[in-house]
Amino acid sequence: MRRAMTVFWRCLVIAVCTAPTAVAAQSGTDDALQPLEAIIAVATEANRARALEQGYEGVQVNARPLDSRLRLPLCDQPLKALDSRSSTALGSISTGVRCSGSKPWTLYVRTEVTAVRVVPVLARSLPRHTRLAAADLRFVERPLASVPTGILFDADQIIGMELNRSLDEGSTIRTSHLRQPKVVKRGDLVTVTSGSGGLTVKSQGKALADATPGERVSVVNSVTGVKVEGIAGTDGTVTVP
Repeated sequence: MRRAMTVFWRCLVIAVCTAPTAVAAQSGTDDALQPLEAIIAVATEANRARALEQGYEGVQVNARPLDSRLRLPLCDQPLKALDSRSSTALGSISTGVRCSGSKPWTLYVRTEVTAVRVVPVLARSLPRHTRLAAADLRFVERPLASVPTGILFDADQIIGMELNRSLDEGSTIRTSHLRQPKVVKRGDLVTVTSGSGGLTVKSQGKALADATPGERVSVVNSVTGVKVEGIAGTDGTVTVP
């Protein structure tokens, strides 16, 4: 009997001593909090991947710090980023991060996404009417999110074009800054080409107006005085259809 009572009290003492530990362990599980850094990491990586998928390079994502007072339960499932509502992968983007675990929650993280791209700029200040050559350009890296709409990135779209306004050194070049150069000017003596069936006739004439490549222009034949209309070519000649 005494032995049975001794075993009983020993078991009771063990149960009482271990109970707080079990409760504490259970409480620790229930009160575990989601690290805010993990939430930011998911949003950051989602935005980086999205920008790279759209062909951007040198992508940088800066997330705004979350409120340190946030107390979100630790997610027992992998965190997932929601599809962005933004139509662009660059600029200020709000990205939702969702926990779909036993205690679900969703939190939005504000991020600033930029990318670096090589942009042609003017190597020196140039006046209006300048016809641009390769030597007039240099290339610099610019944050893509700050590049205004209409900027030209391909030098081939710039070289050979004419400035329609003066620009300072280092200026990026927009489509609105350029126009086709005048290959024919009023009063110029130009070569007029005409003919058909494999027979080509060339003559000289005076242009009656300015013209850019592809524009129609009237020319007076220097010998006969006959006025004809033709199309200005890139080399300054006029072809009569």
